[in-house]
Amino acid sequence: MGKRKKSQGECAYCGGKAEAIEHVIARQFYFGEAPQKHNIPRVPTCNNCNQQKQRSEDLAGVLLTLMSGEDTALDVANNRISRTLNQNKKILKLLETVKMKIRIGDTGKFEKVGLLEIPQDSQDLLREFYLYLVKGMYKFETGTRVPQKHSIALFYLTGNSYAKGLIDHVTSKIRLTVKEYALGEFKVAYAVEKEDTPDKISSVWFVEFRNTSIYAVTHGIEDEQVLMNIDKWRWK
Repeated sequence: MGKRKKSQGECAYCGGKAEAIEHVIARQFYFGEAPQKHNIPRVPTCNNCNQQKQRSEDLAGVLLTLMSGEDTALDVANNRISRTLNQNKKILKLLETVKMKIRIGDTGKFEKVGLLEIPQDSQDLLREFYLYLVKGMYKFETGTRVPQKHSIALFYLTGNSYAKGLIDHVTSKIRLTVKEYALGEFKVAYAVEKEDTPDKISSVWFVEFRNTSIYAVTHGIEDEQVLMNIDKWRWK
């Protein structure tokens, strides 16, 4: 991870005193001197949130890398994943319960991996990873944290066609800002209400990384019927 820069102000994730500047997506997702490393958003964080975030990134770094067919992801798979697993036995234990379809090339290296099923414990860590991701990007793009009384609901988008359909529907209602980072491998589309919205959606986020798409909303909704509908469809 390298030497971290000191920071002042509040942590992007909990609002406590920031102690360092960290990448929203850890550079461990890229191997060696990959140019993508130099175009990743950074935000202030406290040491506790950084350690908790690292825990979720260790699993995400393995699963999302194996699920992706990108060349840079395969470089990581072949050069770094074994080291991560040797250092983190808990992640290795979790992976033993993940059902995957693996194809090894003629050289004995990963070429493509398909994910068949992720158990609940691993899904919890993946959701935690994306929650940190949304909180970090909210801070990076707006300069402020997600409002303290607001919740974040995540929706896992299965398939690019479904993701595109949802984006088209949302963009017919609101205007999204679209940005790319890590040379296009990390994409976000978002809209944020400038005024405090205590009883409705305050922001929407589409996040695409390693061929995985997530839709997220931050909200202060208290209406029970609306909350039931959100709970019905959110990733859980």
